[in-house]
Amino acid sequence: MSENNTESSPPEAIPVETNKLTIQNPDNIGYINRDFNEPVPTINRFESIIENQLKVEIYNRARMVKIISIIDMFFIILQLAISIALNNMNWIVFLFFPLCYGGYYGAKNYCKSSVIGYCCYLFIMSILYLTMVFAYANFFYLIIFILETYILVFTIRFSKMLSLVDQNIIESLQNGWSPDQGLVVLYYY
Repeated sequence: MSENNTESSPPEAIPVETNKLTIQNPDNIGYINRDFNEPVPTINRFESIIENQLKVEIYNRARMVKIISIIDMFFIILQLAISIALNNMNWIVFLFFPLCYGGYYGAKNYCKSSVIGYCCYLFIMSILYLTMVFAYANFFYLIIFILETYILVFTIRFSKMLSLVDQNIIESLQNGWSPDQGLVVLYYY
């Protein structure tokens, strides 16, 4: 083991195969194995994750808006039946029924304009309950006003999400996309 062994050259590196692809020349990218003819997929995993999260959020918000609009339609029909039975003028609220149905239709088909109609109904009802709070000084109407305003904000956020996402996401939701069973979440804001 003398110090004069500096003349020997280091061992030559042997190329290692990974995924059957190697880059030996930056201009030529080739396959080592000729049987492997499939191209490498160019999926951007990050965009796919974000797209799925948006779909899940829109899907769940649409479910909630559908349920809330069905409840509103039920109460409007109930109020119509009671006002006919009592022979008073509260049946006029039935004129808002198409706006509630528009909320259901817009949430079911992911149609922003129908959801905006439902938002108008919620805004009118919020103003109506606010005036009832001041006119009758009743705490019950205040609770209904807060609940109605909360539903209005929730529906406006759903409408805003429908306008901000790509049309491909809306089309896939309209074609029946549904999240995995573990991804169903109820949003409260």
